[in-house]
Amino acid sequence: MSLFFNVPPIGNKTQAQKGPTCWFYAAKMIRKFHDAYDKTDHTSNIRLLSLVRKFITFMDEDLKNPVKMEGAPDYGDKPPLNFRGLQGMDKQINEHTQSDPFGMTLYIGLMRFANYQNSLTSSKPLIQPPPIFIDLTQDLSDPLSQGTVTRVPSGPPTSIEYEALYKMMLEWGRKNGFNRQAILQPWNFKELSKLCLIEALDSDERFENLLKLHGPLWVGGLFESGSLVPLKSGDKRPTFQVEEGKKAWVMQAQFRDDLANTHAIAILGIGNKTKPGMLLYRDPNCSEQVFVIPFDQFASRMKQVLKDANVSIMYYDCPRCGRGQQDACVHQPGKRATAGMGTVP
Repeated sequence: MSLFFNVPPIGNKTQAQKGPTCWFYAAKMIRKFHDAYDKTDHTSNIRLLSLVRKFITFMDEDLKNPVKMEGAPDYGDKPPLNFRGLQGMDKQINEHTQSDPFGMTLYIGLMRFANYQNSLTSSKPLIQPPPIFIDLTQDLSDPLSQGTVTRVPSGPPTSIEYEALYKMMLEWGRKNGFNRQAILQPWNFKELSKLCLIEALDSDERFENLLKLHGPLWVGGLFESGSLVPLKSGDKRPTFQVEEGKKAWVMQAQFRDDLANTHAIAILGIGNKTKPGMLLYRDPNCSEQVFVIPFDQFASRMKQVLKDANVSIMYYDCPRCGRGQQDACVHQPGKRATAGMGTVP
């Protein structure tokens, strides 16, 4: 048997991720598949997480190429080289001096981000975030468990949203070390148990059953970002026929030892008409194309690193799945296609 969920690409102009936010885009594609990416739904955290994505993308580039910005502070001496550099910063507040380099760096990044956002809407009244007076020595309420602000997601960020963004980033960094699973949980993504994965990774047939049960899957903690490169042109390689005659090219997967900063992808299905079985996926770096990798290669590596906290397979817990309503989503049967197997001539 073979199974293919026709998960749509990212949907922006380039169909590619921006900044170190593959985790967001892989999750976005899966939510779009479940028809759960309605930007007018203020209860679904879409606007707030989208703002998190924009902020990370901006701050990553801003730290790589810092420039003087009128009306905004500089990062000071020896700032992180990029956004991932924040992970290595001491996130504890000095009890004697009350110094907080981590919180201050985030705050400066926020002020510069707000300044940049204002420059994009210069024809409109500027929206400056007020000083965010938070006692950083006290435990903050966990914004990861809260919904976004109750307003229709349109227009530039408001002062309230900037404050919610800062609180979320501060808590996410301090409590979870920017762990991607933690930020996706409020977006209705649930992590599969290690025991469940060990059983499913035993064979491509069992993994197919897992996909049937949960739909397309979010995977993080395995791949080297940007290293899933095609085989050389002209080489004969297996391929899958998907809808509209599209072919899914076999990729060479390179795995990374630094599991905290690995690439995230969206698994769309599996084909096992011929051996070895092949895993189909979309890559946020080039989401318009469907790719495949040998299932046994994926399963072997996953078993090696499964105990690491940074390694995770998650699914979208669709509120309409399996509840018997007339409009219930059973992983969108109309969006399935049959994955065949062929050979590139």
